[in-house]
Amino acid sequence: MFENFPVYTLENDCQDCCRCVRRCPVKAISVENGSARIIPGLCIACGICVEVCPAGVKTIRDDSGSVNEYLDIQHMSAYASLAPS
Repeated sequence: MFENFPVYTLENDCQDCCRCVRRCPVKAISVENGSARIIPGLCIACGICVEVCPAGVKTIRDDSGSVNEYLDIQHMSAYASLAPS
């Protein structure tokens, strides 16, 4: 399921190796029906699960296409401010 959260799981491809579960620093991943799922309310979006997943099933959401489309329609410039953490 594609959620409105920065990190998500492509559930059909999960190999149930549990590397992400073991490496998650805040224990925000649970295994349900043979697939390791991220718990959005606990996840700090650190990306460790994305790095350790051998199947590439943990993914970072990319909204750049939607943003570029919006900016093209509005004919405006945009600035991004990222948190230092």
